[in-house]
Amino acid sequence: MAKRNKKSRKENVVKKITSFTTSNNLSNNLSKKDNNTSKNQNSTINQKNKNYRGNSENSKIELNNKNIKNNKNKVIKNEKADKMSNGNLGYLYYREYYTNLEKNAKENPNIDKIKFKPSISVQDINKNYEKTELIPKKNFEKLNKEFKLNILYPGLLIGSGYTHETSRADEEFKLGFFFDYTTGLPIVPGSSVKGTLRSIFPIGDVDSLNKEEKESKNKSKIDYLVNILNLEDGINIQDNKIEFIVKLRDLIFEGKVSDKETIPMYNRDIFLDAEIYSEDNNNKLFEDDYITPHKEVFKDPVPLKFLKIGPNNKIKFNFLLNNSQINIAGNEPIEISAENKIDLFKKILIDIGIGAKTKVGYGNLE
Repeated sequence: MAKRNKKSRKENVVKKITSFTTSNNLSNNLSKKDNNTSKNQNSTINQKNKNYRGNSENSKIELNNKNIKNNKNKVIKNEKADKMSNGNLGYLYYREYYTNLEKNAKENPNIDKIKFKPSISVQDINKNYEKTELIPKKNFEKLNKEFKLNILYPGLLIGSGYTHETSRADEEFKLGFFFDYTTGLPIVPGSSVKGTLRSIFPIGDVDSLNKEEKESKNKSKIDYLVNILNLEDGINIQDNKIEFIVKLRDLIFEGKVSDKETIPMYNRDIFLDAEIYSEDNNNKLFEDDYITPHKEVFKDPVPLKFLKIGPNNKIKFNFLLNNSQINIAGNEPIEISAENKIDLFKKILIDIGIGAKTKVGYGNLE
């Protein structure tokens, strides 16, 4: 009896082991089959994706080449942004002007062969100027001298030396323009005003100017300044006009009283930025214009479009001026008031104008 029970237990253990082994082999075979199936499916999917990518890239290349061929001499017209992101006129002219170019560069790899339409026009600049609120100036104690002048035809051009051309747009502005960095408004920098006025004064010291011929350019400048300088009655500077003009020049522009004495910076005459604005809402501040240089006689000239200040607008010059005194050996000190200086500056600017291309009529004032 004990032997029979022992034998039956052994048979049960063998059956269990056999059953377990069989089930493991079956599961392993199924898992291997599933793995092989998934591998085949993945390889099929990868091959399809690879074929799709290849076809997609080829189609993109063909489409791009087709676009380049069709648009080689065609302007891409993107939608103009009605809402400007920034009312600063300088930002509009030097940044948002190129918005369409940036969009085209992302969409078309061969952007060099495609032209773009500028995002900003002169009408947009004028609209934004009309919305601009001018910043009120504080009343400085020494801001005692200013005058307004009218801009004559054909207008005023400032900042033309700045780069603006891309050669990738039809009817783009080829020349730069100067805007105040903070306000975005058009101005003539105080340094430019000072330089314009300084250019009318002679170059050199008293000794070198005395040796020059009477018909020299410097002598002509001295005679011009003596004639327009409005001094008090009884003051005669004809006998010492060279020394007087040289000392007046050094006093105004360099703060020099003599070779050994210099005026402190805070007591010198200061030239502030000139403001440009429109008093008439019907008169546009900005206009576009063209200049056509003829490089060769037998070739068609290429007109250059640029932005300018239109005629019949105003420019206001601001100065911080002091009363001064000029000492000439053997004579009593000559008083030069702030009124004398402002009158002199006004006459010079009316006679020679300001800004670029004054020889062809731009920058004339009255």
